[in-house]
Amino acid sequence: MSSLRNWVECPGPRVPELLADKIRFVANFPITDDEAMQFSIVLEKIVEELEVDNLSPVDFSRVTVIFTENGGFEFEDEGDNVALGLHFSLAVYAIGRIREKVAIQGEIVAFITFIEELVHHFWRLEDEVETKIKVTNIVNRIFERNFYITDLFSREWLNDELRRQGNQPRF
Repeated sequence: MSSLRNWVECPGPRVPELLADKIRFVANFPITDDEAMQFSIVLEKIVEELEVDNLSPVDFSRVTVIFTENGGFEFEDEGDNVALGLHFSLAVYAIGRIREKVAIQGEIVAFITFIEELVHHFWRLEDEVETKIKVTNIVNRIFERNFYITDLFSREWLNDELRRQGNQPRF
């Protein structure tokens, strides 16, 4: 059996029933009560978007969310049962870096970051542009606004990514 090395206790986000057995949280760097509340809001709005898209939790694999300071983590064996391999679906958040960006750009950065990795997981999206479109939809749910994708992400980056994929720029 393996566990996160140097794990710490911290406030945990509230998990909506739809995702109760599909997400777990561990940390080697604590999040604040405010960050836990932000993550809780993200999960609520993700559930709303999943329902709109008619995606069933039966089809979801479990994701482990790891809160770290700068993205680093390590697992260690526990007891006599030494692991020869590990398999996880992970969403890793560099909370220290997120806090630095939030201090400059505002709390919306935390919401966007928390949403993006979970969109990759639950919608099974690898395409960064499609992911950012879905992130924008969920951000709009949270802030009850009508952000356009280029309000949240660089038009230049989006079009460059489309070109890289062999598509025409559209933003």
